[in-house]
Amino acid sequence: MNLTAGHDLIPGEKHFRWRAGEITRLEAFTDAVFGFAVTLALDCIKAKESAAAST
Repeated sequence: MNLTAGHDLIPGEKHFRWRAGEITRLEAFTDAVFGFAVTLALDCIKAKESAAAST
């Protein structure tokens, strides 16, 4: 029984199809790029705040 995909959590409906039972390589790469971009953005904001506080 695979509960991580949600197939067994909600009863099926006639016109509904579960998608993305497994994460593809493209989805994993996109998540990594997004996480890296957010990290860089937050780091840039913290650097600006730190520079403004020291002057």
